[in-house]
Formats: sequence, structure tokens, C-alpha cells
Amino acid sequence: MSQSSRRDVWWGGRRPLSVTAVLLMMVLGPRQGFAATYTGKATEDVEKEEKPVAGEQVPPAPLPGKPLTRDQIFQAIKLRAQRELARQRASPWSFHTYATWTGGNENNPNLTRRHKSDGFMEEYLSYTLGYRLLPQMLWQASYSLDAFNYSQYTDLNTLTNSLSTKLFYQIAKPVRVEAHYTFEDLAYPNDHGQTTGSSSWNQKIHLRLRHTFLKNYYHYVGWTYLFKQYEDRLIRNGAGTRIAGKRRKDRRHTGTYEIGGRFGENLNLRVRQDFYFNNANDHFQDFYNSQDYKVRVSGTYHCTPRWSTSGGFAYELKRYEGRVNTAPRPVKQRDYTKTYDVGLTYQLNENLNLSYTLLYARNKSNEATQKYTDVTNSFALTCAF
Repeated sequence: MSQSSRRDVWWGGRRPLSVTAVLLMMVLGPRQGFAATYTGKATEDVEKEEKPVAGEQVPPAPLPGKPLTRDQIFQAIKLRAQRELARQRASPWSFHTYATWTGGNENNPNLTRRHKSDGFMEEYLSYTLGYRLLPQMLWQASYSLDAFNYSQYTDLNTLTNSLSTKLFYQIAKPVRVEAHYTFEDLAYPNDHGQTTGSSSWNQKIHLRLRHTFLKNYYHYVGWTYLFKQYEDRLIRNGAGTRIAGKRRKDRRHTGTYEIGGRFGENLNLRVRQDFYFNNANDHFQDFYNSQDYKVRVSGTYHCTPRWSTSGGFAYELKRYEGRVNTAPRPVKQRDYTKTYDVGLTYQLNENLNLSYTLLYARNKSNEATQKYTDVTNSFALTCAF
């Protein structure tokens, strides 16, 4: 398996309204707007309830079946005005930093039938600048740096620099539209050459439509376009000969659907499906052209305010359009990959957490050389502020 492919490893009524009714609609009606529903994290899956403004007094909730009193109505109006004033005074700018240090051991880094374990270390750092263009529209720009290094298999070491811009628009309280663009420089510092070089420049366009329903549940559909241009690797003609000056380029379209939500107070579950097809300009057996379907089920359970556990299962089917296996008879290659993972996280404080993850992957294929198993143990320290 190539080094690049291993890295490929969601009012009615007609009666005139009284002044009291209008005030009630203002206070209790649907509050549309980006500020009331967006938490500032693009990966937020469940809408968070609006928190009180510092120093404000929250009026007691009315008893079921009883109308609001005059004092409750005006107290609610005052509270709403305080929140609106606090929102207007808040700076439209925001800045976030996220950093992770990960260390561990992998027993099959090359993803081959011959196992030879190796230790690894990864450092990830990102900065995100946000600006609220409108109450319902947020723009973000971010830079991230990721360094992944093995102790022995240094040809697999990577250094990734990414620049991205994102736009979030809240059409209505439960519906959000997102558009992302990312430019990425993926470098393999110790692997250069016209045959195996895996360094590339990547561009990604991502569109997503997200809908929240029944307060605690969500689903979204997304589409991603990836254009990948290799720095050194040359393409082959139909006979398998490298063509001078012609570098490999890949184009990939991915469709995504995800559904999930919060069940009770402590359990979060999600199911995600991805389908993509990859098209490369390498002509030898259309070696890199493939169709891929992947489904993943994952969940997180908060045992205590500080401890949480997680787990997941993924199944992936990859069908190559032209690549054929070597024995016992030539047929198109098919890969079937199952992945299991479990994790444990401890929240040290508001900005820092420590986690452990165990991952097991097994690939079955009608190509004998592509069968493998892989076990990874890792510890991570994450800081976000």
C-alpha cells in the first residue's frame, strides 16, 4: 500500500393581536439569529441552551397551565433587553487557540502483513480568528500546523501546513449553511522521488447544510471536493512507464450524511456515512481510481463532570476501477476495512484534558499483499482556549 493511500485512512390566527400578546410573542416567540444558536465551534453537534448574562437575575418559570403575571411579562422583557444589549456590546472579533500533543505506539505502521512496531509523536497547533459579519453570519480564518514523526519509519513522517477560511450562515434557528475552503501543504520530508514521493499541495472546498430538530438532535448533508497535486511523483502511461514532466494529480468528490444527538444528560451518539470516488491522471490500469463507501458509529458517555468514555466502529469498502490482484486469478481489487476504537478522557480543568485511545484496524482484500491488522495505543494532552 502506498504511503499516500494509508493517510486517507454530519403563526396562525386572524384575530387582531393585543399589546400583551405582541409582548408575549416578542419574549416567548422563536428567536431566530446566529448568536442564539451558534456556539463558536464549527464542530458543535448539539445546540447549547442560552446561558444567563453575568449578573442578571433569571425569572422563575411559570407554573404549567397558569398564565404569566404582569410582573413576569415585564421581567422577561427586561431580561431580553439585557441580553440584546450585552450582545451588541460584545466585540465582533474572536480568537481561539487549540493545541494537542500525542505520543504512542503502532504495531504496523507500514500496514503490511509483516508487523514491526514503532513509536510515534505528534504535535498539532491551530489558531482561529473569527468575525461576526451579521448577527446570523460568522466568518473564520485559521492556520494549523501538524507534525507527525515515527522513531524508525521516518519515510512516513509528515509536516502539514494548512490555511482555511469558513463562512457560517444561520438561515433560521434550526438551519445553518456552511462553506469552507482549505489550502494544505502536505510534506513528507524524508520521502522524495519520482516513484514514491508523496508530498503534495491540496485544495478542498466543503459545503454543508445542517438542521437541528427536537432541540437535542441534528443531521447534516455535505459535499467536499479535493484537488491533490503531487510535487515529485510522475504518472505512468498504459504500459507502466513514467512520463517525464507529468506529475500525478487526484480529484476526489465526497458526499457525507451524519445524524446524531444527545440522549439523556450524559450520552452523545452519531452515525456518519461517506461516499467518494477518486480519479487520478495515472493511466496504468487506472491504478488509483476507486469508489469508497464508509459508515461509522461513535458515541461519548460522560461518567462524571471530569471523566468521559468514548467508542466507535467503522466499516469501509473500497472498490478499484482498474487495479487487478496478482493471484490466483486476475480480478479487480476490493478492500474491506473494519476499525474499532475506545477511549478515556479526563478533564484537568476548563482548558486542558488528558486522554487515552486504543485503535484496532483490520483490512481484508482479494489482493494478498494488502491484508493487514494494525493496533495503535496513544496518549494525548489537549489545550484549548
